Amino acid sequence: DIDRDQIVTWLDDAELAVDRKRLYLTMLGVAGDQSNLPMLEQMLRSTQKSTRGGLDALVACYLTLAGESGLPLVNELFIENTKSAYADTYAAIMAIRFHGTEGDKIARSALLPSLHSILKRDDLADLVIPDLARWQDWSQIDRLVAMFKEADPNDNFIRVPVVLYLRACPLPK
Repeated sequence: DIDRDQIVTWLDDAELAVDRKRLYLTMLGVAGDQSNLPMLEQMLRSTQKSTRGGLDALVACYLTLAGESGLPLVNELFIENTKSAYADTYAAIMAIRFHGTEGDKIARSALLPSLHSILKRDDLADLVIPDLARWQDWSQIDRLVAMFKEADPNDNFIRVPVVLYLRACPLPK
């Protein structure tokens, strides 16, 4: 019963409040279809601040409608792009986290490589380690142990999430 065209019209409003935008993007994720992907891709690629508000909901909506085939674009723009702003990458992580815990459109196994890519970024790695443990992905033990050992003693924020990950791991290793 949701009027998809009306949602698209609302999303075109440059003055739209961010909380409303998040709501409309969530609604579009329910009522939208593949025909909405070009508009969402354009919004994802935009550098205008007004378009990027509610980026977590935008990425989540895009992935809901695109499914696993939408991950390469999200990875390109936010996950693997070291020039992406912290807030933008964090928004993409939140959308991936949503799909891995609440969503049913994309298998966790397809989302995990995106989180693994974040581990390459020292400034963001601590954000995804709890997700790896929660999703019982023990494939990163060696990498995380190395990160623990190589952590700068003056900036060792990575050590606590690594220890918690290792404590949760049921493997004898």
